[in-house]
Amino acid sequence: MRLVGLFILAVSPLFAGVREDALQFAHEAGKLIESDPSKSSQLAEKAYDLLASDDSIQAPDLAACAGLAARAARLANDTGRAQLWFQKALTHAAPEGATVVRAELADMLMRAGKLPEARQALGPTPTLNAPSPPLAQWHQTSAKLHLTCGLPEKAQSAIKAAIESLPTDDTANHIALAIDAAGIALRLGQPVTGLIEDAREKLKTLASPDPALISALTSIAAQSPDLDDAGALSLLQSLDLSTLPDDLRISYAATLGEAALRNGNRNLAVSTLTPVIQSDLLPDDHPLLARSLGLMADAKEDSDLARRSSEVAMRWLENSGDSDILLGLQRTVDPLSPLINHAFADLPEIALTAQNYALRERIGGSVAPPERQTVLYLLYEKNFEQRYGALVFSKEVRWLDLGSAAKIHQRIFDTVETAERTLGEVNVGATLSVRLTQLWKSLWAPLANHLDSGQPIDIAPVGMLHAVPWSILRQRDGRHLCEILSEARILALTGRMPQLTSSKQLTVCGIESAPGTLPAAGSFPFDHELSEVISGLPKLPGVKAEVSRLGGISHLNPGREEFLSLLENHEGTLHLAGHGFVIESEEGHGFRAGLVLHGGGTENILFAKEIARLDLSRTNLVVLSACRGGIGQGEVGGNWSSLRRSFIAAGAARVMAAQWRVRDDHLPDFMASFHEARLKDPPHLALWKLQRKRVMANKTDEIALASTGAWVLESVPLP
Repeated sequence: MRLVGLFILAVSPLFAGVREDALQFAHEAGKLIESDPSKSSQLAEKAYDLLASDDSIQAPDLAACAGLAARAARLANDTGRAQLWFQKALTHAAPEGATVVRAELADMLMRAGKLPEARQALGPTPTLNAPSPPLAQWHQTSAKLHLTCGLPEKAQSAIKAAIESLPTDDTANHIALAIDAAGIALRLGQPVTGLIEDAREKLKTLASPDPALISALTSIAAQSPDLDDAGALSLLQSLDLSTLPDDLRISYAATLGEAALRNGNRNLAVSTLTPVIQSDLLPDDHPLLARSLGLMADAKEDSDLARRSSEVAMRWLENSGDSDILLGLQRTVDPLSPLINHAFADLPEIALTAQNYALRERIGGSVAPPERQTVLYLLYEKNFEQRYGALVFSKEVRWLDLGSAAKIHQRIFDTVETAERTLGEVNVGATLSVRLTQLWKSLWAPLANHLDSGQPIDIAPVGMLHAVPWSILRQRDGRHLCEILSEARILALTGRMPQLTSSKQLTVCGIESAPGTLPAAGSFPFDHELSEVISGLPKLPGVKAEVSRLGGISHLNPGREEFLSLLENHEGTLHLAGHGFVIESEEGHGFRAGLVLHGGGTENILFAKEIARLDLSRTNLVVLSACRGGIGQGEVGGNWSSLRRSFIAAGAARVMAAQWRVRDDHLPDFMASFHEARLKDPPHLALWKLQRKRVMANKTDEIALASTGAWVLESVPLP
């Protein structure tokens, strides 16, 4: 949107009585804000300091200079300093100016990935009367925040409110908001033709062409489902890139390059992408640079460019923060895809490089193959289709294409649904054994001949493969994977590096009470669906028996504060029995899964994102004896957010959780057997052997199979 901050007034004449040198500093700052934002920020700060030293200066002037300093610092990528000056501007700004300050501060924090802080900075809906450009800007920022958090429906409502808040004669901003509305409609799978045509008609009424609006509208129009690839390319080519500012031109060129590649026009893709990857405007950890390098690698079939793309993406991911990466916040780049897309042509070198980036110091720390047999699953693109593949490290390195990601995802969904139906004793449709055989065919049959089943094997899933019940994948002869492999370990390749301790302490925490009723609607991120999920959870009478049977240090029915207190500096093994949950439709990133603690109310819900921020690096093992602790939501870029993954992000060395809802009456005996077994073997091996024993003892019992096979233990491998 083109709305500008009302507090950026320092370049206009100041009130009488203001010293001439303060006015001069403000004017110079305004002139330099685009060309030299760092210098501009310094000058604006000087102007503010001079004004602040004069008691007769009015608050609007102080707000103007503070706002100018903040905006310049933001353009200079000094987020901390910008935030400080935005806060100063807020102390002086009138209601309309404060609305703009909040919108710009929230936008900056959102782009930095600080979503809770952004929501707090945005604050409640301002009480301004429409029409009001500041109110429209506030609603538009709210829409962006909702969209970033995976709430397109709420974003759509906010954009509608922004449009209604604009004066009718503000044509340029009406066009900008119509373009935003079209982008959200695309996200929701809704028609966009009417919105695009409306924006086009309004563009014709502008006194002079606006390249920024034209390019944004063209990009949205090219994504319309009414256009085929050839039509989208033709539309994108119709725009003269030389009319765009540098930042818009780079973004637009990358979009044009991808469209050219989709149409098989490699020469156009190369010529369009070359200035993007050579631009000095993109830092060496920018996701747009990674994307452009990956596209160029495809266009030129160049393995070196593919490697560079992965290096840029990995730098970006490492600088983003472990827990955000793990929970899928703003993930738009798969760092391995460019490498794997070229693995066919140059397998050994590319495969080993991919392994080096993926596992980093986790396995070996070099390009040498890992000591144990390892299966590294990867999500990649082929002919613009998402597919799964596997790098198999055994006696030699092999790359295996496993087929369509959509097909495999459907088989995973079917397996989880059938397992839960089986445990509910609803005998409808395919059996669990049939579903597990289908998954075997997709994920293990292509690999089996390249691995020694008598030796330990590490399995590193990616994306939605984190929801696979590996131990009970079923071969056509009726044997399950836990019967065929002597030992398997499921690897977690992200998260903090844990610090294993010698502590044998077992802390057992159980929540048997029902969570009660939540408000049907409330402040972000709570909504009606969350209320339905939490309010429908029953009391768990088996928890008390489970806690008493396991021994250790017991905590029954802790609330949020008590629970967080016992996690502080925790060492050893942590066993949690109670309710886990996952929201299966659109919800806020990092808020889709969590734990329900004792006491009721939203204050006693601990979300996955909050858990990921804890320090559990001295916790050797977490056992989540809670329904659906391992299941979660697929995210952009192939991530998988779940309760289990959040504990990995927090630094736990190993986390065990269920992939689907389990029966409360089955848990005490199973958990007692597991904890007894882990005292003799490493936890992953103890679970694998226990599952083998129970599966072999109940060959024809589908309920026992669903109950036993639900459990997966994920380990962070140590050097």
